Amino acid sequence: MSKDDALESLVEAFITAESEPAALDIWVERIAGPTLSEIPAIAGDAVLADSLQTSVRAHWLAFLASLREPAREVQLVQAAAAFAADMAQRGRPLTELFQTYRVAQKAVWNYLTTAARAFSGENRDEAGFIIFVWNRASDWLNASIVASVEIFQEEQDRLRLGAAAQALVTVRGILDAPAGTSSDAREVSAALGGYPISSRNTALLLRADTPREVSGLRDAALHLARSVGSRNPLLVSPGGRDLWCWLATNAAPHRETLLASSARFGEQGIRAAAGTALPGPEGFRLSHQEAQEAMRISLRSPNARPITLYADVEVLSIISSAGASAERFVQRTLGDLADDTEVNARLRETLHALLTTGSVDSAARQLTVHKNTVRYRVAQAEELLGAPLPAGRAEVELALRYLEAFGTSR
Repeated sequence: MSKDDALESLVEAFITAESEPAALDIWVERIAGPTLSEIPAIAGDAVLADSLQTSVRAHWLAFLASLREPAREVQLVQAAAAFAADMAQRGRPLTELFQTYRVAQKAVWNYLTTAARAFSGENRDEAGFIIFVWNRASDWLNASIVASVEIFQEEQDRLRLGAAAQALVTVRGILDAPAGTSSDAREVSAALGGYPISSRNTALLLRADTPREVSGLRDAALHLARSVGSRNPLLVSPGGRDLWCWLATNAAPHRETLLASSARFGEQGIRAAAGTALPGPEGFRLSHQEAQEAMRISLRSPNARPITLYADVEVLSIISSAGASAERFVQRTLGDLADDTEVNARLRETLHALLTTGSVDSAARQLTVHKNTVRYRVAQAEELLGAPLPAGRAEVELALRYLEAFGTSR
């Protein structure tokens, strides 16, 4: 008997023996047992444990049958495809799917070396048998891993899109509800996948400067959520270059914590606006409205930072909605100081620093100039205002903030 004939005979004997029901049961236990031991999450889920065992059995039967045929492209068995989809549907990570195949690969090698001794006699080529079956098994496992990962990711994407679509419908229902509408917080939270809407809700709007940065919106939102300690943020994509987000916290996030990501967002080409932290479904809706208004101010302002907080621009929001009346207020309050010149811009900056810090010394430190320079510029600004600074301080500061945000029309 030739060497090839001997190998063929050995492989046929192996297939026949391993296809017996009792042998199949042993095989399933040898592969599935270690996997369930290493991955408790699968072992503790009756559906996944059964799906794994069914997949192992179907894999082995199909592989044994393939040994009688020339090597060809491996097609993933249906039970294995179902297991990959089950893993995605039950929220298991991709790493666990990889781990099941890693354990299987080790168990296959151990089993083949044992089987080779059992099926090899004095005149049979044990090494040739192991090499033949192992090469075929390696190709089978590698192809199965690739196909399983594709199915897992496709199912995960389908579930994500389905959940995202449902979340968007629920969110729009809350946002479109008339003010004062009563909603059961527990039902709303359930519809939003467990988002704790009874907490304080800080709404965020994130916008990518160009379509190229859209892929970074989700990570940017999650970064903000982590920074304020929001463990279960709600992310909803309304389409285009935007992302809506709500952060649930027990207390209002600190202003400095939210603004700390400005530089990061600027580098990523992302603009964000945040409402104030308000409780319950009504707060969920109102905070979103505030975030929208903050984004409107941000988009209008050439000097806006990458992150705009509604609390910082609330007054500007109110006055800017007055349109031409707001422009007249600014011109009447600032007079010639509102003219668009480099000198006036420097005077307005100095005056604003004095009004916000409260002292000449503090303003000088903020502007990194001598305090006499501050006094000189303030005197020049007062000449253009036509009145000493103590008169109408609040109106002057508001007018200066308006010009800083929206620029001058003169």
